[in-house]
Amino acid sequence: MVNHKRIVLALTILIGAGILGSDPASGFDDDQRAMISVSGSAEVKVEPDEAVLTFSVESREEKLDAAVTDNDSKIKSVIEYLKASKVESKNIRTQVISIQPIFESNSPWKGQAYPSPLAPRIVSSVPPAGNNAGNKKPKIKPIGFSARRQLSITITDLAAFEGIYRGLIERGVNDVGGVQFHTTELRKYRDQARLKAIRAAREKAEAMAGELGATLASVHSINEGGITGWQPMLQNSVSVAGGSGSSGTLAAGLIEINANVSVVFVLGETELQSD
Repeated sequence: MVNHKRIVLALTILIGAGILGSDPASGFDDDQRAMISVSGSAEVKVEPDEAVLTFSVESREEKLDAAVTDNDSKIKSVIEYLKASKVESKNIRTQVISIQPIFESNSPWKGQAYPSPLAPRIVSSVPPAGNNAGNKKPKIKPIGFSARRQLSITITDLAAFEGIYRGLIERGVNDVGGVQFHTTELRKYRDQARLKAIRAAREKAEAMAGELGATLASVHSINEGGITGWQPMLQNSVSVAGGSGSSGTLAAGLIEINANVSVVFVLGETELQSD
């Protein structure tokens, strides 16, 4: 017996496939037009108008309460100073809070009294491996405690940067992670870089087509290869000794914003002529 349902279904699939293959909008047709594919890139350099400074305050004491109290006191002093320096509260962010014991490592200082917070030392927050002879776990006691907070601040007045940096060091900041410079008009400069990249692609295509006696008829497709913004970073390299905050020793550099595009142009009717 002939299965009429299967025959009807097969005919439907064949008809549908034929329609898809003939429809230019379906993506199955082969475009036989002459085309040229080019890429364009551009770079825009701008001056930063704000800086992001990351720093930490760490307190090391023999007693846990003493370490926490000292750290809280220093952090409070730092925040009060920042607000007095016209750094808005929304631009002060706590990133890390850490409280942990400090264990003596296998070092030349082993067996000595806990050193002062400013003295060089080799310590660890991980308990050292002990000797489990007799299946007895060694009693390991910490030689001190560390309380640490990491903050980041955004400084919108670059002229005041060095003065603020110096003030932070004076108030107990003992680790500066780095300084990164930004622009608040990044979107505007990204648009500029993108348009410059498109113009560069068109100029390249016109030059290549013109050499062959062809012209650009239309645009077939445009793809953005990505936009990157390189921001200069200062790592523990800002001078804070002497002078005023407007001494001008801070060199922020320029932010480089790069854009890349790929464009496919359709060529106009032309015939190649030999020399």
